[in-house]
Amino acid sequence: KVLRCLKYQYGLKNSALAWNEHLNAWMARHGYSNVDGDCVTFMKSVRKEDGTSSKIIIGMHVDDGIVATNDVKMYDQLIAELQEDFKLSSYGKLEWYLGCKIEQDLDKGTVTITQGKYARDVLARFHMAEAKPVSTPSEPGQHLRGDDCPPRGSADPEVIRNYQACIGSLMYLAVMTRGDCAY
Repeated sequence: KVLRCLKYQYGLKNSALAWNEHLNAWMARHGYSNVDGDCVTFMKSVRKEDGTSSKIIIGMHVDDGIVATNDVKMYDQLIAELQEDFKLSSYGKLEWYLGCKIEQDLDKGTVTITQGKYARDVLARFHMAEAKPVSTPSEPGQHLRGDDCPPRGSADPEVIRNYQACIGSLMYLAVMTRGDCAY
């Protein structure tokens, strides 16, 4: 027998795509345009009677969102519209997002984004918390050969998964981190 799902459930193979399509359609219906082509950043701009413009930008990562705006009324309207169709949870002032610590100084007009805690967590997860930094992780002039690796198909799947998880975590750090910068 074949069953047809009437709605996607969290964790299914196609649920992320279905959620993204649903979110994109919702954004379009409410006047938001896609900014980045990846359908993760949306913007809405409204020209006010006094000639100024109000803007709101929404960044999405799966089901986590971050909002920036120059108009509190637009923000309140967005939240009200979202609550009509989605269950929302709000944690107040933005302090953490996707493993990044966010510090805002409204007086100076700066936002500082750091990943120190995430980096320490990655090191602890892969038992490298006590490792010492070195300029080159192998001996200079060392040459690797094919027989230094196990034969194809004989590698332990758990070792492969851990390696992939480690590389993925390091790539996330490399892409997201540009030092402790203020933007």
